Amino acid sequence: MHLVVGYDMVWNLVSVAASLALRGRGLPDGLIFWLSAAWYAVGRLLLGFLRIADPTYVFGLREDQVISLFVLAAAIPMIIRLTMFRRAREPLTT
Repeated sequence: MHLVVGYDMVWNLVSVAASLALRGRGLPDGLIFWLSAAWYAVGRLLLGFLRIADPTYVFGLREDQVISLFVLAAAIPMIIRLTMFRRAREPLTT
């Protein structure tokens, strides 16, 4: 038996620490939010495999795991868009 709630708490504390560490580094607006959402979704997906209770399953996954896949499906393109858009807007310096 695993203490999944404890693992979840540690996962979220690492997310908050990373978010605070990334503040003020000149990242595009919204990037830290989407990175945090992706980090949380990955944790929720992985930690869902450790849970013992049998809630409703969808395609062999728990409900929270399916929702985390939707969050990842939204977060990954936004992270790519924000990082690519930033590179395109940077002024050329000589």
